[in-house]
Amino acid sequence: MAKAVRLRLARQEVLRAASPPDVRVVLCESVLRRHLAPRAVMQAQLAALLAHSTHPTTSIRVLPLDAEAHLLLEGSASLLTAPNHVTVVCVEAYRTAGILDDPEHVRAAERAYDELTGEALSIWRSADLITEQMENLT
Repeated sequence: MAKAVRLRLARQEVLRAASPPDVRVVLCESVLRRHLAPRAVMQAQLAALLAHSTHPTTSIRVLPLDAEAHLLLEGSASLLTAPNHVTVVCVEAYRTAGILDDPEHVRAAERAYDELTGEALSIWRSADLITEQMENLT
């Protein structure tokens, strides 16, 4: 098993800990619809999303394709809040990543996230769409 895969799997253990962090995810609908791997792999990935979505500390919502453009469109962004309540933004784009801790940038990212969740499907409708996409792959 490649080192990167082992590290990725080790990071997932945090989600299975006795006291896992709260995880709130908004996925673009295109991620569910685009075939980035063989059908069986895509089905397994979608099934994993559904399994994670049943955890009480996890929320997975889908942003519809027709949603308005937003600040976080350029790549992946994660809002991370430490136990001391300090929040930073981890941004990832093609071949780059960084941590933003400037309060102004953090507030802008938090507002953008709030706007995304306002346009995203409900948790239940998101699960229905993920299930539908998984079934379409059979």
